[in-house]
Amino acid sequence: RGLEDIKIKTLLTETQLKFGRGLKTNETQTLVWLYDDLGLDVSLILLIVQHAVDIGKKNIRYIESVATDWLDKGIETIEQAEEEFRLMALYDKSWTVVCKAFGIERRKPSKKEETLSLLWINEWKISPEMLKEAYEACIDAKSKYAFPYIAKIIENWHNNGYQKPEEIKNREKEKMQGAYDIDLFEKMLNSKD
Repeated sequence: RGLEDIKIKTLLTETQLKFGRGLKTNETQTLVWLYDDLGLDVSLILLIVQHAVDIGKKNIRYIESVATDWLDKGIETIEQAEEEFRLMALYDKSWTVVCKAFGIERRKPSKKEETLSLLWINEWKISPEMLKEAYEACIDAKSKYAFPYIAKIIENWHNNGYQKPEEIKNREKEKMQGAYDIDLFEKMLNSKD
């Protein structure tokens, strides 16, 4: 058990240094539990601790949450952990863009909001202007923020190849002109002149 004790001591000492203070009993117990009972490698736990410090979430609940999530996802190497951090940063950045475009207060997104934000920003390359346009279309139609409705609008626009608000406005104008012309034609057919 000598090597195990050294690893635990290293884990606790390094965490104290990163936190800049001594550890509370529950923090020590959680860190030991992550290593001893769950089998997470010390280097991975310390990577999570450093990440928590870097983003200002220097609390044991956050560290435990990330660690158990990683275990569920089968993350066991530094390379896998770095890829997970990259994805976490992408999700966060995407959600930040969406919040700003929709004018909503930054909060923790639902899983669906997080997934769609990543899709819109990183895969479909939807611009903040288009997001804002979709938000405004939703408010005009529903008189409230409705994420599923916005999602359908954005999906529709993406499927139709719209990339700029002007393209949507031009298409709407064409539809209106077409509808007007049909109405005029019907009136002409039905007139008794």
